[in-house]
Amino acid sequence: MILAATLLSTMVASVTALNNATTTPPLSSEPLPTVTALDLDSYQGHWFQMYDNLRAEIFTPKNSQCVTADYTIREDGKLGVHNYGINTEGKVSVIDGYAYYAEEDVIEPGQLKLHLDGVPSEADYWVNGLG
Repeated sequence: MILAATLLSTMVASVTALNNATTTPPLSSEPLPTVTALDLDSYQGHWFQMYDNLRAEIFTPKNSQCVTADYTIREDGKLGVHNYGINTEGKVSVIDGYAYYAEEDVIEPGQLKLHLDGVPSEADYWVNGLG
């Protein structure tokens, strides 16, 4: 089952540097609200990037095509992440990793941490809406 979703993974240092009112509303220093419930089993599947803007380009090269993410529940309970895209030269770009809750007591179900293989630091992975 493919779900349509609005997702935003937030890397505060990168996001605050971006502000282009012609393509994207100005970014605020206020955090966006996240979903109050997130069923990770239902979140599994093959997801498609539906649009591209400055926020999305933080994580995928500009004008990438066929951008997808595959999510699976790993044996350790973390959410496996496999991102795929094709750049403007036709080269395939792939990165793998996982998302997890930083605390055992989940207070904010839509706020996870993201680890991507080969990236030296982790980032926030926030789910802002599902639908």
